[in-house]
Formats: sequence, C-alpha cells, structure tokens
Amino acid sequence: MLGRLIKYDLRALSRTLIPILCIIIIAGVIAGLLFGFGLRPIVASENQQPEDALVSSAMISITIMLSILLIAFVVGGASIAVQIIVMGRFYTNLLTNEGYLSFTLPVTGTDHLVSKTLSGLIWYVLSAVAVLLAGASFILVGFGMSGIGSEIINAVDSIDIAGYFTQELTEIFSGQILLIAIQLLLSPFYSILFGYMCLTIGYKVSHKHPILVAIGVYMGVSLLLSSVLSTVMTLTSINTTVNNSEVFEAFTYIGQMTSNSMIINICVSVVMCVVSFLVTQRLLTKKFDLV
Repeated sequence: MLGRLIKYDLRALSRTLIPILCIIIIAGVIAGLLFGFGLRPIVASENQQPEDALVSSAMISITIMLSILLIAFVVGGASIAVQIIVMGRFYTNLLTNEGYLSFTLPVTGTDHLVSKTLSGLIWYVLSAVAVLLAGASFILVGFGMSGIGSEIINAVDSIDIAGYFTQELTEIFSGQILLIAIQLLLSPFYSILFGYMCLTIGYKVSHKHPILVAIGVYMGVSLLLSSVLSTVMTLTSINTTVNNSEVFEAFTYIGQMTSNSMIINICVSVVMCVVSFLVTQRLLTKKFDLV
C-alpha cells in the first residue's frame, strides 16, 4: 500500500512540477543565448564613431546582466516553488477536508508521512537535476555561441592547479568535499521533514490560522538553531590561533574551521530530521480534528 501512496503522491505533484522543471531548463537555454550574444566581440570599424562604440558596449553589459538575472531569478524562484508545492501537497492532503479521505485508507499516519517524504525527496532530486541542466545549458550555449569557449578551455589547461596545493592541503580540502556531499544529501530531508513538522504543529495549535502559526514556528526554531550554532562555533574557535605570516597555517586554520562548521551543521541536521519525523509522526498518528 505504501508503494501505491508514493505513486499517487508523485502523480499529484507531477501536474505542477513537471512544467516548472521544463521552465527551468528552457530558461537556462534562453539565458545562455542572451549571455552568448552579449559576449560576442564587436569590432568597431574605422568609420564607427566613439558614440556608437559606447552604445554597443552598454548594450553588451545590459544583455549579459539580463541573462545572469534571468537564470538566477528562475532557478531561485523555481527552488522556492518546489518547496511550496511539496509542502502544499502535504497540507491539503492530510490537514484539510481532504484529510478525511486520506485517513480512511487502510494505512497509518506513518505510511502517509513516509510517502510524502519520499515523493517530495524524489521531486527535490529532479529539481536539482533540472537546475544542473539549466546551468550546463547556460554555460555551453553562452560560451559556445560567443566563440570563446575553446580559449577558456586552453587557459584552464595551461594552469598548473596541482602546483598550488601541497599534500597536506589536498587532504584538508578533500575531507571537506565529503562533508559537503553529506550536507547536500541531508538538505532535502531536513527541508521536507522540518517543513512538515511546522505545518503539523501549526494546524494543531490553530485551525483558523495554521499557515501563520507554521511560519512562526519555522522562523522561531530556525532563529534558535542559528543562535545555538553561532555559540558553538564561537566556543570551538576561541582557543584557536594562527600565525598570519604563514600561508600554510592560514589555510589549515580556514580548513579546520570550515570542517568544524560543517560537522556541527551535519549533526544538527541529523538531529532535526529525527526530531521532525518523530514529532510529525506522533501528531499524525493521534486523532485529528479536521475542519
């Protein structure tokens, strides 16, 4: 039955999310075209007046700026839209009148929560893939259209990147790559489960204004977590000193501080995922007074 629930949730979300993901990819291509057009070198002829060259330069700047703003706006807006739609699916399907039908199914509140979490996670992953495709389209189309892509590749190949890193620095920053990967994996779980918990608490506290209460819970808990993280980071770095004259020591210090920050964030994210799941599960398994 859980598999059917997941398929049903995926199908319900696909009605709105598939068009949004398509818009993200198309926007990446359009932004790439604008960016490539702006990067095209304009060679002024001998008869071209300085005023004309100034106008051309201004048009190039405006075109490049518009392309960057377009890709940033669409990607940022689409990410927020995915979050809202996934949260809206949870709210309407379980916490409104539609919840009467949902809770008459021969499944538990835990099954509903797991289904909503996994379906939301799948769409989060798909949206991330769409953003990557949009970014790749922006870069490939933009630099390919401008004709300077090969020059950039040759310039990058000519840089001896390995010469800038010692074995010790490589070990420090390679460890951070693993931490970043873990954070990226935890991020959608945290966003989904924390949002579900806030919505459920909001509905339990106030049937008339559940969304406002949920937003208040979200902001309050987020502010509290931010304060705790800042305090912990301050305490862990208070006894750490570095000789600014030593570049290697400076890089080591930065690497250690960054690693400590990411480890603390990962621990907090794991704890919050577990707490959010348990709180939401507890509230969903108790009898709801749906209105």
